Amino acid sequence: MQACCRLFLLALLAVFVRPAVAAEADFATPFPDKRQVAVHLWTPDGGETLEYLVILLPGFNGDWRAQANDPAWRAFATAHHCGLLGCFLTGDTGGAYARASLWSGKALLHAIDVVAEQAGHPELGRAPLLLWGFSAGGQFDFNFAAWQPQRVAAFLVNKGAYYDPANSSGIDRVPGLFAVGGNDTALRHDNITRLFAEGRRHNAPWSLAVEPGRGHEVGGTEELGRAFFAAILARRAGTAPDAPWGGVLADHTISPLDAVPGAVKPADLAWLPDETFAHAWQAAVAGSAASSPATTAPAEEEPPQP
Repeated sequence: MQACCRLFLLALLAVFVRPAVAAEADFATPFPDKRQVAVHLWTPDGGETLEYLVILLPGFNGDWRAQANDPAWRAFATAHHCGLLGCFLTGDTGGAYARASLWSGKALLHAIDVVAEQAGHPELGRAPLLLWGFSAGGQFDFNFAAWQPQRVAAFLVNKGAYYDPANSSGIDRVPGLFAVGGNDTALRHDNITRLFAEGRRHNAPWSLAVEPGRGHEVGGTEELGRAFFAAILARRAGTAPDAPWGGVLADHTISPLDAVPGAVKPADLAWLPDETFAHAWQAAVAGSAASSPATTAPAEEEPPQP
């Protein structure tokens, strides 16, 4: 009798006390035409409630679902209690997914809801988003944050050329990192720096990093983006080690914001969330003042504009 009871208790433990493991889920939202939103979700071990969702978006019509398997991003997600969502978005002229307010933003939010439930983390359906994207993916990030600023914890605009100024109320309160290749096209360089400067004139918490010697490529923006996100999460949690800093774009000097010379205009100053990120920013942009935008570059990775 005692042996039977012991076996019964062991069976109950096997059902209700299972070891926590990383959960993954996939979902695709096909449309009748060439549009598609497909995602792969990865969540850390532990079974704890996840606080944020990192969205990883590639260049035009690229497939980055496998980026949710990247060890560096997984380490970041584990350390900061985040889910990871690798994305595959497709579209063509008139339905370009970078214009998030048209259709792709809603499709992505629906996909998040589905995979969050499948992975046993429904809280991710409401979690603040950390948007990291390259080229057209960076365009989507800005446009999504402009469309749904209350849903975005931070975003990264990474070497994309075209941005939708519509529905932009509120985005100047969302922390953003704008990345430019020092040797990328003049079009991309000018559009990104103009966008950044306009936000900084309204004191938006935005940083600009011009990568020396880089063209239209990811470059070092994954590492810099993770450092930016980590600093923003610390500020949101109230655990930031110090007040924000500033980086002078002309000479890359850094200092606490309240020590920046008064002659430096906001549009000429990168907002840096803390001292640690300020030093990371300074190292990333070292030598970029000598770089100039190229007139030609590899094939465009932005969607054709309607």
